[in-house]
Amino acid sequence: MTPYLCTNCGFWQCYFAVPLSCPVCTDFRHTPPEDGFHFLTPDKAAAETRTLWTGEDTEIVMLSNSPRIGIGPNGYLLRHPEGNVFFDGAAYYSPDALGLIRSLGGIKWLAASHPHAYGALWQLQEKFAPIVAIQAQDLSWTGAFSTAWPFDESLELAPGLTLIRTGGHFAGHTILHWAEKKTLFAGDMVKFHGTSEISTHKGFNRKIPMSHAEVRRYAEAIQDLEFDTVYTSFDAAPCTCADILRLFDRQLAGPPFFGPVPMKEEQ
Repeated sequence: MTPYLCTNCGFWQCYFAVPLSCPVCTDFRHTPPEDGFHFLTPDKAAAETRTLWTGEDTEIVMLSNSPRIGIGPNGYLLRHPEGNVFFDGAAYYSPDALGLIRSLGGIKWLAASHPHAYGALWQLQEKFAPIVAIQAQDLSWTGAFSTAWPFDESLELAPGLTLIRTGGHFAGHTILHWAEKKTLFAGDMVKFHGTSEISTHKGFNRKIPMSHAEVRRYAEAIQDLEFDTVYTSFDAAPCTCADILRLFDRQLAGPPFFGPVPMKEEQ
C-alpha cells in the first residue's frame, strides 16, 4: 500500500493504486477541486515542499510546510519532561525536520484534533513509534496510520496535559490543554481572523455554522480550563477562556451564524 497525499486538502490515504477521490474533499465540510483530484507520493511531496519550524529553543515547536499543500495545517511538538507530545500535523516532514524532532527527544504521544489536521501523522508514527491516541469516533478517518489508544471523553497524557473531546466540527474533535503553560491547542474549535476577531464553524469552506447544541458542548468542554494562549490548527494568538466563551454566548443568543466577531469585549 502506498501513501497518497491529496493536493487539494492535504489528507493522506493508503491505497494500492492512485485513488479516484479524497474522502475529506467529498465530505460536506469541504469542497472538491474544480480541476479534478491530484495526489502526490512521498517522493513527489518531498520535491514540492519543504518543512519549516519555529521555536526549537522553546517548549513548543511549530512545524509547517512552504509552499503549503492543501489547507496547510501546522504540527506542534510539545517538549515535556515525561515524554514529548506531538499534536496535529503538517502535510509532510522533510528528513531535516525529522532529525530535529529526534534531536529534541522524539515523540512519546502522537495525537490530533480532527482529520483536517492529521497531516503526515503516518510519517511520525513510522519514524518514532509513539503511542497514537485518537478519539474513538474519528477512527474511520485513520486509514493512513494505526491507533494504539482510542479514547472516549478525555485522556491525560502526562500530569496537566489532557486531551478532551469537544465534538462539533467533527464527532471526535479534540482539544489539548497544557495546564502548566496555560495553553490550549484548540484544533478547529475556533478560527482567528488576524489578532482581533474570532469565529467558530462546522464547515469553513462551505460557511456552515455550528448548531446550538454543538456550541454548548464546546462551552462545557472549556469552561473550567485556564489558558491565555491558543494554538489552532493554523495559527496562534493571545486568547483566554473568557474570550472564547464570549463568542459562544453570541452564537447562542440568536440564529446560528458563520463569520467572525470581535475577540475582546467591545468598549
